Amino acid sequence: MADLMIVPAEGSGWEHPCPTVVVGSGWSRRKLPLGLDRPVELRGGDRLTPDGMATALPLDWCAPLLDVVEEECRSRLEAGDVWFQLPPLALEGRAGSGRGHVARQIARYAGVPFLLIDIAGEAGVRRLRDASVAHSVALPNSVVVAIASTCCANPVVYVTGADGATGEALGLLTAMVDPLVGARWVEESIEASVDLSHFTWLVETTDVGCLPLQLASILGTVGITSDLEAGELVLLGLLDEVVAELGCGPPDGGTYEWLRDRLEHYEWRIHRDVAALRAHVVAAYSR
Repeated sequence: MADLMIVPAEGSGWEHPCPTVVVGSGWSRRKLPLGLDRPVELRGGDRLTPDGMATALPLDWCAPLLDVVEEECRSRLEAGDVWFQLPPLALEGRAGSGRGHVARQIARYAGVPFLLIDIAGEAGVRRLRDASVAHSVALPNSVVVAIASTCCANPVVYVTGADGATGEALGLLTAMVDPLVGARWVEESIEASVDLSHFTWLVETTDVGCLPLQLASILGTVGITSDLEAGELVLLGLLDEVVAELGCGPPDGGTYEWLRDRLEHYEWRIHRDVAALRAHVVAAYSR
């Protein structure tokens, strides 16, 4: 799995313009790089209605999450905040329970970009904080760059590796997720503050009780469990990744059932090898 992955949103065909917001605020009169001082879109407002994503999301096996989505969509419509956003959530479950699949489906049906970032190990700090310098041009960290590359201020950000992250990385994540601190995220590399408060943060964990108390207190918790076989959920997650990577839509006549018929020679219960399964998915989808 890549350390950072950005999947653009699918078009919604909504006839009304999205609201916009300027996320960057420079500390001087110098123009900010990547257009961060220009308006970017807040998307997904067309998905908030009762017949929108809360009804369409194919996650009936995860009723607690559907309840959160339905309540948040209703609240945002009532408040006049016509863009998609969920409160920061910990997706708690065992490996293979479908947490990544759930996060991707939320982004897809909300019509917003999906950003995956792995903060495990020593490299996690770099992915959250360190700026890049190319040809003497300072750039902000990858999370902020994602706003500019998608022209969207409210992506779904799926954070993996929190269970194996360093204290420093978890401290940075806590600051980003905090609505007040994240609203004025400091990017010293470009001498600016950047507003991350419109993000939907979804943090993967096997046990929210093992996360730092300050972070856990910000996150709501949704348990991701189902009566589906673990192999089926892993397959669904990998199918989502392959669809995004190959830039193609679901095949005619279904998704999982269609793919399962082409994976008859792969025995998940025997091998349990995600890399090998992914290769089989790519091969089946490319036929």
